[in-house]
Amino acid sequence: MCGWHMGSWNAGNWLAMCLMMLVFWSLVVGGIIALVHHFSPGTRLAGPPATDDTREVLRLRLAKGEIDEAEFAKLSEVLSKAPR
Repeated sequence: MCGWHMGSWNAGNWLAMCLMMLVFWSLVVGGIIALVHHFSPGTRLAGPPATDDTREVLRLRLAKGEIDEAEFAKLSEVLSKAPR
């Protein structure tokens, strides 16, 4: 029939089978990880952060000295004009 009784599987066939099984299980595990990551709350990357969060980031940058008061005022004004 297919040569099972004659031992026609040589080293190349075994290597190909092992590599294909490795690829198959890698895809299965990767798919499960992707699904869990996609449906887990809080892991999805949303669009731009909410305006309140953005203002908090500005306050923190001002407190750290990364921006000065003039730049803080300018950016705050830009945020107040931005649609929500």
